[in-house]
Parts: sequence; structure tokens; C-alpha cells
Amino acid sequence: MKKIVTRALCATLLLALCGAGSCGGSKSVEITILHTNDIHMHFKAEPANSEKNPYNLGGLARLKTLVDRIRAQKPRALLLDAGDWSEAVSYFNVDAGSNMLRIMSAMGYNAAVVGNHDFLNGPSELASTIERASPTFPVLGANKDLTLVPDKDRVARAVQDYVILDAGNGIKVGVIGALCNDFFYYGYWKPALVTNTLEKSAAIAKQLHDSKQADVIVLLSHNTLAQNVLWAKQIPWVNVVVSGHSHAKTPKIIETSNGGRPAYVAEAKQWGQFLGEITLTVDKDANQTTLKSFSLHPVTVDLPEDPAIVSLVNDADQVLARKYGKDVAHDHAADADDEMVHDDGREVPITNMMTDAYRISTGADIAAESVQLTGDGIQPGPLSTLSLMNIMPHIYKPVPGQPFPENGRTWTLKRYRLKGSTLRGVLNLVFSAESISLISWIAQSGALISYDNAAVPNPIKTIKLQNPITGAYEDLDDARTYTMVFHDGILLALSILNDHLGLGLDLQNVEDTGIEAWQSILSFLATKGNHLHAADYQPGTRYNTLGADLGFYEHDIQLVADGSGGYAANVMVQNEGLTASAAGAFKLSVNRSAPDDWLGDFTDNNEHTPIGAAVEVPPLAPGARALVRVNWDGKPDAGIYGLKFEVTGPDANPRNNVVTIHYRVPARR
Repeated sequence: MKKIVTRALCATLLLALCGAGSCGGSKSVEITILHTNDIHMHFKAEPANSEKNPYNLGGLARLKTLVDRIRAQKPRALLLDAGDWSEAVSYFNVDAGSNMLRIMSAMGYNAAVVGNHDFLNGPSELASTIERASPTFPVLGANKDLTLVPDKDRVARAVQDYVILDAGNGIKVGVIGALCNDFFYYGYWKPALVTNTLEKSAAIAKQLHDSKQADVIVLLSHNTLAQNVLWAKQIPWVNVVVSGHSHAKTPKIIETSNGGRPAYVAEAKQWGQFLGEITLTVDKDANQTTLKSFSLHPVTVDLPEDPAIVSLVNDADQVLARKYGKDVAHDHAADADDEMVHDDGREVPITNMMTDAYRISTGADIAAESVQLTGDGIQPGPLSTLSLMNIMPHIYKPVPGQPFPENGRTWTLKRYRLKGSTLRGVLNLVFSAESISLISWIAQSGALISYDNAAVPNPIKTIKLQNPITGAYEDLDDARTYTMVFHDGILLALSILNDHLGLGLDLQNVEDTGIEAWQSILSFLATKGNHLHAADYQPGTRYNTLGADLGFYEHDIQLVADGSGGYAANVMVQNEGLTASAAGAFKLSVNRSAPDDWLGDFTDNNEHTPIGAAVEVPPLAPGARALVRVNWDGKPDAGIYGLKFEVTGPDANPRNNVVTIHYRVPARR
């Protein structure tokens, strides 16, 4: 009798515990989503201690090891990529990205969305890229209209709207792909169209939910972080948005609300330097999905390299060597004295160098380049041919029916003959479009241009072009015909603006020189002894605003030690405007991150500490420069610091007022 009572009591307790959710029949289970974005075929880690890689992170072979370690604990963890997995470095130029998809298959990805760089060759060539690779995972993109695509059925098979994935524990995850809806890139996807993301994704999400095909719904979106946060609120039944395109990192996951339920948004920076890990608790009966944990893991140098991925990357190097006739990934082609960064929003030395190369190699009067279309910056020290090619690697156009990698070319330089009056109109247009963020800053070579930011739609005030014989700068003659040089990317942008704004530009007389843009850069550097010095391409000497315009650049900054553990920042500030700055009107401040703060660094909403009191910039005449010194209070601890330099005051051009660099403070002896 006693045994019967004891068994009954145990059964009662067991039922009670199960009801509390602590038994094998619990309603709540966990799933894990790993994610990357904007890898851009950065197979290897970027050079350590450069602005491209201040914390020495990245490398796909190390990323694979990190993924495997997590999957050893969570075998059904899903691995997703939010787009721009290809194009932007010259590894793309052998098979238009199929090599990247093969590497991603070996890494164990479960799904990837198409980013704008992935569709730059158009829908049909994207389908060919996917077919050549035969990836083990689906490539997604729902918000598309393929009506005008001749081989639309083939493209539709290659680029699916969504996929249902098994995340383990009886949970099905519906992953919907969202193509980039940035207007600037629409022309590259033609004859396909990018359609309304909200409408398409909402329809699929509702279908997956109502038909009970998916317990969790993920939007895998290659769109800006801000846009993705908005869609997380708007698309019904979405639980998670894995974000790409902004190259942002979210040290903490962003939580918002979708129909009274939580929804989460995360992004993992770029280039395989970070891996996001989202762990969700899912209660199917209550239809509730909540966040258990989120981590943004750095892909650190101490992670062993996965041998299979190393082998695939080595294969890619060998294919490049065969295509270009030498080991472009490991040779010594040039040297740089300074860091020359790529920046999407301001004039920088590297784009000025590029336009010099374009102009000189084609004999044009003026050359143009969009800073947004630049491929990559360079770090100080020895440079390989591949690193120089990556300055302008876009965009590989395979020749149908011919084998890889012998065929195809990247963007070539185009010569465009136009009247001086038309050139003036084009420059006014690009300045006006840039002022409302429709396009990015346009670098140029061959002209001196003054402008007034406030005078839209005609901000250009004066244009002087360099006489190729005398070297003197002469006023633009509206009646004279000039030659402008740019590449395919600028031509497409002009075509888009021409069509949408009815500019009436005659683009039929554009001449293809056949010179690939990167080839002109290498040829130009050869005339300079294959040596790069940032001051040779100093910004602020080609464009000048009418007001006072104080600016500075990475190569204008020095951190100096006093020998006893103290530091100061010396910054050479110049007045790039045509009006003198007033005494007391401008100050220079320097803020720092915590040491070795790879996670926070200079992300949004992260607090920073001034290194010392802000310092007044002395009054500067137009074109004048002054060295401004900000002392670093105390003796900083050893480590890598993010440093944000900023000039504040009544400035006519805010683009050149902020520079962020990283600096390593060594341990004190």
C-alpha cells in the first residue's frame, strides 16, 4: 500500500512539474540563428592594425571554425547571410561570384539573400552564377518582377522568394528574402524590377503563418538598418529581421513591436569580421517567440583556420594568377606612406588619385568618380597588385559561351564629348543631387570649382579647367567642346538621372576607351614610381565653397608620445573655403572609445570620453593651414582606441569635419 501511495505521489508531482514547463513535453523550445552580411568576397582578413581592420578580425576560414564551435553545442543552428556576399573585390572577376557561393556551401550556410552587389550584372547573369556554383542552400529575393526578363523561369528557379528551414526541436523557420530597394541600384537589376518589399513580404508572411508552414518568420533583408527596423514593425508575423547593406553592427539586438509581439533586428558589420548569434525561445501553442540571448561574436585571430576553406581560398588565388599571368595576391606592386581610406560620403585622397589616373590615361579634360562606387581603400606599407585592383574592381561582365576565367572585363573608361554649358549643368545636377543624398560625393580631376551649398539648384559658382599645354586653369567656355571621362558605373547613374529627370543629355556619343579603370590606376602609379603619398591628392584643393570651410583628413593626424606615457593629438586643419574663418569660431575636439572596445567602438548610442579639453582653432585665411594640438589627459592604458576627431563651428561644408581613426597605445615599460 505504501508503494502505491508513493508512486501516485510521484506521478502527481511529475504532472505538476510538466505543467510548469520543466519536462520533456515542455511547450517552449529554443532555436538559434547565426548570421553574417556584406562579406563582399573578403576571403581573408584585411591587414591588421589598418583602418580596415583595427582589431585584426575576419577571414572566412576562421569564421567557419567559429560557426562549427557553436554548432557543436547547437547542431541545428541556422546560418543565414543578409546579402552582398559577392562583388567588390577582384576575386569576383573570375567567375562572377560562383567561387563565393561554393565557399559558402562549404561553410554550411542555410540561406542567403541577393544584395545589390550580387545583382550588379543583371538577373540572367546572377542566375548563371548560381547555376555554376550549385550551392547547397537557396538564394533568396522575393520583391522582384521578372515579367520582362527573357529567361524569367530560369531566374525564378535560381532566386526563390522564401524557404522553410528546420531549426530543430520541431520548429520550422520561414525565411523571406528582401532585395535591396535602393533607387541608385535599380538600373543594374533591369530588365527585372525591384517591387514593393512591404507588400510582397507581408503577403508571404501571412501565407506562412495562416497555413502553419512556419512557426518562426525571418525577413532576410539587404536594406538599410533603419528601413529594416521599420519593416520589423510592419510586416505581420515577422519575428526577426536579419539586416544587411548598412555595414552596421548591433552590439545589442534591436527590439521593437509587431502586432503586440516582440520583433528583433540585428546586423553583423561586414567582411566576415563578426558573427551574430540569436537564440529564441519558441512557444508554438501560445504562438509566442521571444529572445533568450544575442551575441555579436568577433572573428578573432586566435581561431584556427578551417583547412577546407583555406584550400578553397588558395584555389581562388591560383585562378587569379592564371587569369592575370602572375600571383597578384602575393606580389609586391607598390608602397604607400599613408592610410588612404574609402569613404562613401566625403572627398578623400584615394578618389582624387583615381580621377587623376582616369584623366591622364585618356587625355580627357576632366575626370569624374563617385566615392560611393570606389571599391576599397589601402593601408600603409607594401601593396600587392590585388590590393591595387581592389581600389576599382567593379564589375565583371562575362562573355556568354566563353570559358572562365579568360573572358570578360571590369568597368572600362568612357570618353564623353560635351559643351561647356552642358558640363556646367551636369556639375550643378550632381551637386544638387548630392545635397539631398540622392547620390554620393563626386570626385574630379582637371578642374577648380567653387560652389555654394545653399544655392540649389545652381550651387556651382565658378569652373576653371586646366589647360593641358600650359597647366594654367582657365574659365570654362560654355560654347567650347570638352572631353569628360568616367566609367560604366557613372554612365549608368547619368542614364538613370537622365531618364527620370528628363535632362536631355545625349549619351549616344559616349566612346568606350577599352581601358579598365583598375588598369589606368596601375599605369598611373607606375609613372609615380609605384609610390602613394596621400598629400599628393589633398582634398580641398579641387572644390572650394564660398564660406569658411575647415577640414582635415586621416593623413593630417598624428598621435605623439611625450616619452613618459602621455600623449597628444596633432591635427593639421586647413581652410578649404574662400572666406577667412573668424577668431574663436571653431574648436577641435577628440573623443575616445574604451580601450580594445571592438564591440562598442563608435557605434550609435555608445558613450565616448573626451581625451582632453577641446581646443580653439586659430583664424585661417582661405587655403591656410594650422597645427592644432589636443592633449590627452593622464596616461592612457594600453590597448586599441577608437578616436573621433571633430571640428565644430559655422562651417559651410560639414562633410570634412569628422575623422575616425584607431590608434594602438603600447604597454608602458
